[in-house]
Amino acid sequence: MFRDVETALAENRAILRWLVERLVETSLRSRRIQLFRDFGRALGGHIRAIDEVLIPALKTHGWKDVPMEALLRHVKLKRQLAELLAMGRDEARLDAALLSFLAQFEAHQEQERQVLVPLIHKLLGEDEAASLGAQVEAQFGMLFDTAPDNTNAGDVRGLVDEARIVLSTLPTQSP
Repeated sequence: MFRDVETALAENRAILRWLVERLVETSLRSRRIQLFRDFGRALGGHIRAIDEVLIPALKTHGWKDVPMEALLRHVKLKRQLAELLAMGRDEARLDAALLSFLAQFEAHQEQERQVLVPLIHKLLGEDEAASLGAQVEAQFGMLFDTAPDNTNAGDVRGLVDEARIVLSTLPTQSP
């Protein structure tokens, strides 16, 4: 049985949180590299789920009651992914950026939990929300389960390209 959209998103957020915590705790370089790859895929899956499943569903219902802040947080998440991917090998800087990301992601997930998920249930109803949950799981799983080495280079490359485009079009933030 498929989980509804709320449960699927909550599981994805929990995985992201766990990966960031492990990344910051781990000092073994090879383990950090693998964890960062997994983190990139998990965040990419979350972004794809929003882009490919939730936003089209909300658009179909005329964006009724969708707060602009929710959409802006999503774009900010894409920007953070691009910045993390472009950061390079400075581990101290990466750890600081990951911890900053985690704080921002906590605010993002709180908004998903309190605003976006109830809005989806209100606009779409329980059956369609359950269907969206299955689609969210499919987007998330697609990045982990499609190739023998657990990578799907085309999807990851596409996400990186999209993140770079987003990064290049947004104004820079002051420190």
